[in-house]
Amino acid sequence: MTQTNLFYPLFIQVILTFVLLFRMAFLRFKALKNKDLKIKDIALGQDVWSENATKAERSFNNQFEMPILFYVVILSAIYLQLNSTLFFILSCVFVMTRLLHAFIHNTSNYVPLRFRFFLAGVITLLSMWIVLAVHLF
Repeated sequence: MTQTNLFYPLFIQVILTFVLLFRMAFLRFKALKNKDLKIKDIALGQDVWSENATKAERSFNNQFEMPILFYVVILSAIYLQLNSTLFFILSCVFVMTRLLHAFIHNTSNYVPLRFRFFLAGVITLLSMWIVLAVHLF
């Protein structure tokens, strides 16, 4: 395994973020086009979007919370030339938990299940940081 393999889960996470951004934008533009809302209704950031648009917004915003630590640990591992199959597997698992979390968030939004994937992602990310720390020290 090479460090460049770590770019695969990194790119998937970035793609997920853009997909959620485009979904949110599509739903918002659709609401404005259909005249469900007017510009003045949203000018001051009022929370007046449809349920689906709000789900997309919150899911998009979530990609700037825990995944930030993912980006840092991945880039650190590449910089430090960490050649670990375990680290690669953990990075794939983390991205899978983010994909499933986002899917649930944008469909049923069943919070207990969504939280399980969030927690699994947190534990996976913490494990990645531990593997990196062991490699470093």
